[in-house]
Amino acid sequence: MIRFITFLCFALMAVGCGSRSAKFEPVVSDIQLGVLAVHTNGTVRLPVKFASLTPVGEIFVEKKPDGGLFILFPTWYGRGNDLDGILYCSRALLPSDYYTTDWGAGGKRQHIDVGGRDMLTVHDYKPHWYKVSRRLD
Repeated sequence: MIRFITFLCFALMAVGCGSRSAKFEPVVSDIQLGVLAVHTNGTVRLPVKFASLTPVGEIFVEKKPDGGLFILFPTWYGRGNDLDGILYCSRALLPSDYYTTDWGAGGKRQHIDVGGRDMLTVHDYKPHWYKVSRRLD
């Protein structure tokens, strides 16, 4: 009986462990279709049905000159402007999307800016999706 309960618990956890990005995909679709309006500063206040996807119910959107669409979904806010999040990109990130900052003893690091959020460090996640973080404050 204990084995069965243990198996059942692991099975339920596995079912609930789908792609983290899947819950954001309807928002991406709504932005691409123009259902959600993007403020001139890149901020999108999420409607009630999506508001719980981020800590304060907003995301940051940037349309690149080449037509690329970048959408930042914050998942955690720290002090100052520090954050963690999931970044959607309609195309693969290009070397030209990054800039390098020399942190002296901390070494040189590459960062990107999205929708008014600057100095984001990017970590690969899966095609079109990246994990991002900012730890400066």
